[in-house]
Amino acid sequence: MASDILATELEFFDIYDLDEIAQLYMKLEDLNNDIQNDAFLLQIGWGTGYHANTITGVFANNFNPHQEMWMKLRKRFRLGESRSRRGQYDKREFPKTRRVLYRGQNPISTLGWVKITPIND
Repeated sequence: MASDILATELEFFDIYDLDEIAQLYMKLEDLNNDIQNDAFLLQIGWGTGYHANTITGVFANNFNPHQEMWMKLRKRFRLGESRSRRGQYDKREFPKTRRVLYRGQNPISTLGWVKITPIND
């Protein structure tokens, strides 16, 4: 699951030219690829985003915004419905925003990525 979220977020930040955040996701992908079998990456906590806090990836083929089942799920729970035009959905992507930490005017990080490693006694 982490690899799907990492790939999706890397693509998002790359499209919107947030190079600092895209580079962070590249580093996280490298870490995820090199991680030991008993460890894993997990995004936890407030502000980590829709993908990290739901299981929609199971239903939505890696969050493809054009997939029929994904749109049915969105309509069923009114996810991303226009506030001004009820019943209208932006077909481009959902969710279309991300929380990012800034230092001054510079984006520096995303939220909540941790590496979980079991402690052997």
